[in-house]
Amino acid sequence: MAGERGLALVVRQPGEVGLEERDVPRPGPGEVLIRPTMVGLCGTDLDIVAGRIDPAYIRYPLVLGHEWSGTVAERPGPGADAPAGEGLTSGTRVVGEGIVPCGHCPRCRAGQTNLCLTYDELGFTRDGAAAQFVVVQRSLVHPLAPGIGAEDAALAEPASVVYRGLSGAAIAPGWRSLVVGDGTVALLAVRLLQLWSPAETVMLGQREGQAALAAEAGAARFETDGRAAGAGYDLVVEAAGSTDAVLSAFAAARRGGTVVLLGLPPPAPDTTWSWKRRAAPTRCCRHSPPPAGAAPSCCSACRRTAPPRRSPSTTSSTTT
Repeated sequence: MAGERGLALVVRQPGEVGLEERDVPRPGPGEVLIRPTMVGLCGTDLDIVAGRIDPAYIRYPLVLGHEWSGTVAERPGPGADAPAGEGLTSGTRVVGEGIVPCGHCPRCRAGQTNLCLTYDELGFTRDGAAAQFVVVQRSLVHPLAPGIGAEDAALAEPASVVYRGLSGAAIAPGWRSLVVGDGTVALLAVRLLQLWSPAETVMLGQREGQAALAAEAGAARFETDGRAAGAGYDLVVEAAGSTDAVLSAFAAARRGGTVVLLGLPPPAPDTTWSWKRRAAPTRCCRHSPPPAGAAPSCCSACRRTAPPRRSPSTTSSTTT
């Protein structure tokens, strides 16, 4: 594919987005070149365009696209994490993980790669899949089972966020559950909650038009009034990403109940960000593992060691 070019949806800086013609990226050792088939745009992408994301978790200019599915464009070459082309050939239908872990920090060594101390993610700090081609680390690429449609597969990323949050909440069968929110993540939460055989699942949203989708996902009721939704729930899942939704979630939980926060609340109204463009990369722990006992040091290719992650995926608490 040398010399080939393709279009990409690029946010050049907050408020400036457009289609650009770019060279096809060249995969390095242990990487896969993928041709995206389906790419979703979510509320977080709108925040990226508007410049509402903390600069610790974003780099401009940026190709959007962290919810996607596609096909392998070229059989991958050899890499440190997989024999040459193992399980993947040109045309293999795949999805990819978004978080790109360093593999060396304490969280990665503990298997908690989503909490890697070096925050790096497709569609946030490195170019995403809203392009004709995207390069992804081989260890993060997963073949799709036959019969899985491209559109369904593109929901793997938000569905995994929801499942990880729910699976860490020690849910018991027979619990009464409330989901606050009526968007994609909230609907996925309603759907996935059925894996734990709840006694009842209620959705509290704002858009009456979502009631049919809520019922299809498994909700017994759809309410737009918190008083009608009621309280005393064993489990409340907040999936709206607003301060009011968090307050509603805690108010609806029974004493000793469990609240799972999946939404990403907006920054305070008076928050201002200082943006930086990408710098030229230098080598670091991701490209050359640190000596035994040494702390990881990260370059602009890995972005930088971020502060504690503000993650939308795994926060839970128990009310008293």
